[in-house]
Amino acid sequence: MNAKLIPAALFAMVASIAACDGNDDPATDVRVDTGSPDADATGETTADTTAPDIVTTAGSVKAAQVEAESVTCDPAGFVDVNPQASIQNVVVTTPKFDASPNEDGIIDGYYVADQDGGAYSGILLRVPAAVRPAVELVPGDVIDVTGQLKEVFCWTQIEVTTITAKSKVAAPSPLIVGNPPDIAGEAYESMLVTVKDVTIAAASANGGFKFTPGDIGIGFSFPGFIGLTIGQVYDITGVVRLNFNAYQLVPRGPADVVLKSVTTGGISDIQGSAISMTCANPDTQFVNGAAGIQLNGIVAVGNHYITGTLDGYVITDGTQDPYSGILVNISNTPKTTFQVGDEVRITGDHQEFYCNSQIRVSSMEKTGGPTALPAPVSLAKSPSAEDLEKHEGMLVEMTGIVAGAYNADKRAVTTDAGVDIDYGIMGPTEFDDGAAIAGKTATVRGIIRFSRGSYRISPRNAADMIPAP
Repeated sequence: MNAKLIPAALFAMVASIAACDGNDDPATDVRVDTGSPDADATGETTADTTAPDIVTTAGSVKAAQVEAESVTCDPAGFVDVNPQASIQNVVVTTPKFDASPNEDGIIDGYYVADQDGGAYSGILLRVPAAVRPAVELVPGDVIDVTGQLKEVFCWTQIEVTTITAKSKVAAPSPLIVGNPPDIAGEAYESMLVTVKDVTIAAASANGGFKFTPGDIGIGFSFPGFIGLTIGQVYDITGVVRLNFNAYQLVPRGPADVVLKSVTTGGISDIQGSAISMTCANPDTQFVNGAAGIQLNGIVAVGNHYITGTLDGYVITDGTQDPYSGILVNISNTPKTTFQVGDEVRITGDHQEFYCNSQIRVSSMEKTGGPTALPAPVSLAKSPSAEDLEKHEGMLVEMTGIVAGAYNADKRAVTTDAGVDIDYGIMGPTEFDDGAAIAGKTATVRGIIRFSRGSYRISPRNAADMIPAP
């Protein structure tokens, strides 16, 4: 074994201790760290109160990271460290992500780690399409890698030239970091960590990422992660990256973000609540309902535009009972692609937006499906406001509607049936100002919503507007 000793003076460390949570699930068994991570090559824990020497085995991530530390990095550019770097028997810690979002996905990204953990044990791999493995890597895959070791704006990475899948082990557990600001250092770069009881303090100017106290950013790279609510408290797992010369924690997906003090409920609990049922003033932009709600549902309407920073889905509990559907709003950074029929679990806050009930989602994950959707509920012409409120967020059908002209102020086609027809879901281009049904008797299917002081049916697409023969 070729080993290199790094003086203990490089780090002020506190010993890590093993923790067991009472089950055998490798996804939840964790190691606890109260300071900088231990980096001894054996992976053994120690009760010493002095900082141990750091042993870096040849072919380890630690060795590559220490080699990169030996050069002066350029925070504004690239520094080539070793064109023939090699790491062996490292374990994949994250799913694949797009490491070249501005280049049409030609480079895959993975984070990997030494199996014994410790300081400097994580690194980012950039895998060009030409050397992409035949089978996509997943957490727990053990691989050998060769490539160009480099510092990219002071972030240590390997541009991969060969990658060999060898075996599988239990997916690595995150290292629990007691003080979130501690992750802002080289020792944690590209490692998988968990920070607990983190309050989200602010958002970036464009909403692209959030900040915790101490200005630790929560960033986004992996698909499926939705967002975080300012003022809420979370346990957050992710990899530590260096981005624009600042350290950020990047969750791998919705399961890495756990909202504390979650209240489990159903869609009907929200839609049937007093706040939802008794909207005092339709000109009030936001009325906040219960926060930290977690519920299960089925995607009834797929991703559609809400605002420049928000997309929407419509979720149903699958029953078509009154109060069984609701709109959810989610961050569009990154874009999400849940499909109609997907079973999902969402966590978020209930809000009334100008009297339309919605959930502002902090996390959303697929749990099953595809599941067939129930048929639309048939509503008689001119239903009461009470009946329409019961069906807000639900898929309905009304027959024999006579549509009027497009009303630009309402952004909807008026009808003789006590509801308007709008393009809130399908978009203005496909809706074409309702020309397909204007002035005609029609059958219309869509989602009931409340906007601009009136109840509307929002068709999902042009096929939901059917003129009578």
